[in-house]
Amino acid sequence: MTARPDAALDMIVSLSDTLDERRLSEAEYYEYQILVAEALYKNDFGQTNDSAVAAAAVFFDSLALKYPKNIDVIFYKARAHYYKGVGEYERELAAEAFGDFLSALEALDMIDYEKAERYDIRHFKALTYIRLASVTSWHEINSISIALFSLANEIF
Repeated sequence: MTARPDAALDMIVSLSDTLDERRLSEAEYYEYQILVAEALYKNDFGQTNDSAVAAAAVFFDSLALKYPKNIDVIFYKARAHYYKGVGEYERELAAEAFGDFLSALEALDMIDYEKAERYDIRHFKALTYIRLASVTSWHEINSISIALFSLANEIF
């Protein structure tokens, strides 16, 4: 989705026209909702599935408790909280957004992405630091914003 987010959004929109969500497992449904949120975000559209993304965060929180060593589950947990935070940030709910970005970061800290050779996770962690920096900058907490941007820069 990174290279062509517009094509990803087009694919999701065309898929949604024929998708019977009742046939998806709970995990597949929430994975799909995260992908929709990501595609909307990367194409500068407002989040239209914020309640489903919030439910995805709860679902992946519970799944991460059952499977704390599963990198994919932990990464979905992080992504769910990140995109939940994006929706909250869009609605100017800074405290809630900050909390969800922190939850995403806490999940990402559980993953040794270097050992797992998951550079997508490394990149996502840097993006999470940038979002945290944006929230603190919005509230003119500049010393923290600079520190968070520096952490993101170290990862990139």
